[in-house]
Amino acid sequence: MEKNKIMMILIIVLLVILLITIGVGFFLTFKNLNKGQTVEEEVKEPVKQEDIQLVTYDDSLYTNLRKGDDGKEHVIRVGFSLGIDISNKKESEAFMLVLSEKTPIVKDVIIGVLRNKTYEELQKSDAQAVLREEILEKLQQEFESNLIVTIYLSDLFLE
Repeated sequence: MEKNKIMMILIIVLLVILLITIGVGFFLTFKNLNKGQTVEEEVKEPVKQEDIQLVTYDDSLYTNLRKGDDGKEHVIRVGFSLGIDISNKKESEAFMLVLSEKTPIVKDVIIGVLRNKTYEELQKSDAQAVLREEILEKLQQEFESNLIVTIYLSDLFLE
C-alpha cells in the first residue's frame, strides 16, 4: 500500500514537471517567433523638410563597379550628403557627433553598395532612386538608427 502511495506521488510530480517543461517550451517558442514583430506596425510620418539637416561630405568617392554583361571594368564617382532628422534636438546632436567621428564607416558602407552594382544597373532610369534607398537602408542598419532619413547624390559620373 505504501508502495502505491509513493508511486502515485512520483507520477504526479513527474506530470507536473512535464507540464511545466511543455509550458516553458511553448512560451520560449512563441516569444522567439514574435521577436521584432508588433501586432500593429507603426506608420512613421515623413520628416518635414525644415527638420532635416544636411551633413555634406566634401570628398567624392571613386570606386570600381562589379563587372557586368559587357565584361569591362567600370568606375563610378559620386558625391553625397546625408539628411538627418533633427526634430529631436538631443538625440540628433548626439547622433551628429557619432557621424562626424565615423566618417570612414559612412564611406565604407556607400562604397560597399556601389561595388555591388554593375554599369548596366546604374544606367536604368530608376537607378539613382534605387541606389539612394539601398544606401539609406545600409546606413540605418550600420548605425542602428532611423535618424538618417535621406541620401542626396551629387557629382554622379560613370565610366
